[in-house]
Amino acid sequence: MLIGFLLIATIILVPSRLAWGKKAKASAEDSSSSPPPPPAALPTDLNDASLRVTAIDMLYQLDLNTAQLNVVRTVASPSSQARTAAPNNGKLAGALQDLHNALLETTPDDQKIATLRNNVVDLVSTGEVHLDDEVNSTEEARAHAAQVCAEFKASQIAAYLASHADEISDPEETMMASLTDLRQSGSSADVAGEIQETSSEVGRLVGGMDDAKVKEIFDQVSDCSPYRKSYPRLNSTPGAPIWRSQPGKSSRELQPWMC
Repeated sequence: MLIGFLLIATIILVPSRLAWGKKAKASAEDSSSSPPPPPAALPTDLNDASLRVTAIDMLYQLDLNTAQLNVVRTVASPSSQARTAAPNNGKLAGALQDLHNALLETTPDDQKIATLRNNVVDLVSTGEVHLDDEVNSTEEARAHAAQVCAEFKASQIAAYLASHADEISDPEETMMASLTDLRQSGSSADVAGEIQETSSEVGRLVGGMDDAKVKEIFDQVSDCSPYRKSYPRLNSTPGAPIWRSQPGKSSRELQPWMC
């Protein structure tokens, strides 16, 4: 379940971008005597540029072979979602272009790519530019997730997960972190958005690709959230209800939430 969920992001990003006709790493069977064409320029919109580079980087990290890429290509279909335009930033645009070019080299340099990837992360982390590059999973992408994941080798999945270990979330930890953030904020202005985001994330973590289960979990988490019902008194009332685990229950069973 966890593997399928983590790889949904790859499947969502890939469909609208496989039209580039390029893969992240060149394999021996695809080599030819003719030089590869120069990398195309990235879109001028930084959101689109970031999404494109992220998609190519995911393919690079998974190290898919030609047959696997063809499977992804067969289930690919264009998709889009409304986004807030990102302000222009020459440094970030240049860093994204450099990473894009490095990923598409005939013989990619892992160390060079890691350095360029860190450059992009550092520039985004400064907060000078807010990128609206989150990806919402579509029903069509989730329907094809199992088919695509079945084509991956165990070693590919293990390597991908190992490199993203710090990004793997636990449902209970996610909710407790959300409670802590809201308590420390001292304001109820962002409560609704925080509950919506946390409930959605926990629902997908537990329900995986089962949309009915995801909705069930989402409703349980959001409806039982004490912040939705009594946020103003939660910081001052001893024993106020919080998200908590029931003894003997696993977080993956999603029986852990009590109003």
